Amino acid sequence: MSVTERIDGFQQRHRWLGFPLAVIYKFYDDQGAYLAALITYYGFLSIVPLLLLATSTLGFLLQGDPAREQQLLDTALRQFPVIGTELDGPTGLSGSGIA
Repeated sequence: MSVTERIDGFQQRHRWLGFPLAVIYKFYDDQGAYLAALITYYGFLSIVPLLLLATSTLGFLLQGDPAREQQLLDTALRQFPVIGTELDGPTGLSGSGIA
């Protein structure tokens, strides 16, 4: 009896183990990891133009309302508490360009 036949027999006797194994085999048979990577890659790739469009639209709509612009900026910066202060006021580069 080969190893494959023994594993198959064990799987048939223990159905609770057979279903998860079948799902895993089907996932890899259908190249699920490759498809998940494609969805992730193109999902992140499509976010960049959407953010550009949203930024342009908000800049156009809030052009005459500096108080609303500041409120939106403060709200966005509160979402990043650790680096929000650094994003709020960009400063020039300092130090040596060689190091």
